[in-house]
Amino acid sequence: MLLSMFQKNEKKEYLKRIGVKFSKDEKQEIKKMIKSNLTLEQFKLCVTPVLNEEILQKRAENNLDDSKWEKLVMKKLDVNQMKEIRKGFEKGLSEEDVELYVKSGYDSKTMEKIRNMLEKDKNNEYLREYLMLKDKKEIKSITNEKLEKYIEENKMNELRNKADKMEKWYEASIYAGKNTFKYYSSEKIRDDEKYVMKKVKENGKNLEYASERLKNNRDLVLEAVKQDGRALQFASEELKNDKEIVMESVKNYPNSYQYASSEMQKDEDVVTEVLKRNEDALSYGDENIKQEIEEIKEKYKDSDFDGLTDREEKFVYGTNPYLKDTDLDGKTDYEEIKINYTNPKIKSKGIEIERIAKEMISK
Repeated sequence: MLLSMFQKNEKKEYLKRIGVKFSKDEKQEIKKMIKSNLTLEQFKLCVTPVLNEEILQKRAENNLDDSKWEKLVMKKLDVNQMKEIRKGFEKGLSEEDVELYVKSGYDSKTMEKIRNMLEKDKNNEYLREYLMLKDKKEIKSITNEKLEKYIEENKMNELRNKADKMEKWYEASIYAGKNTFKYYSSEKIRDDEKYVMKKVKENGKNLEYASERLKNNRDLVLEAVKQDGRALQFASEELKNDKEIVMESVKNYPNSYQYASSEMQKDEDVVTEVLKRNEDALSYGDENIKQEIEEIKEKYKDSDFDGLTDREEKFVYGTNPYLKDTDLDGKTDYEEIKINYTNPKIKSKGIEIERIAKEMISK
């Protein structure tokens, strides 16, 4: 229950950060998604505006300066598009597959068609390549029969050759989709620090396709785990032992704890950060240090998430470790002890007067 509440709050915080104004219908759909089992990353895909490729193209053709295009470059998804993205996750599609149809220029009907194709043929890599590289106007009319004919006529190789000849990789990656980096980047591109930094900021998991040298680049890996904590699994062994990187990773995605070095997995700060977010993630750690982890958990466990450990509440303050407001006066035990210096086990008269005053004002 507490974990569910934490996940809901994370989604609400993300909405505040992107600062998008939604319609009444869109707000209703978003409320459903906040209450759903969607992860934070899945929720982000559902609500985050997408690159407006028409505006990007105009910018390139007309050399528009940043002040004229930056507010136009992102295109908000409408309520039906949001629903199609959510349905993709509910049907078991991966984030990578859903990304294939989260692009500007696709209306909800096109999204639905692509989603259905991906659901029915989850192992068809040709379909994924086609969706990444083909012009969106043609994709809108694609069917399974058309795709089969396309493959039979060996046109897929033409598509690959065309991609290989592209010189402007930055533009190619924007127009062909986020995952182009995975399939079509040369070793030179994979070792281009500026380009790879751009790609990991778009999707932290792109770190997987960077050169070995860049997987050991501290600044780049730090950006990757900030965008997606799971990127830690692709970092060098040296950086999996970097405390700042591991901390950022588990803050973003608690289950990435499993990718940290054994030394970091038993670091008290790392363990307590995971405890605050998802205690179950600690079960993925190194089997050889389970006992040490249990000792840290017992020391820092905070069952009611009020900022005071269970040990402190039981043996120091005498408060209820499973109830963040022991005396039910509207102030958490932490607030009373650490901020107000009041007794957390006795209702404060001042608090009661404050409550009555608020009620009178509201009337």
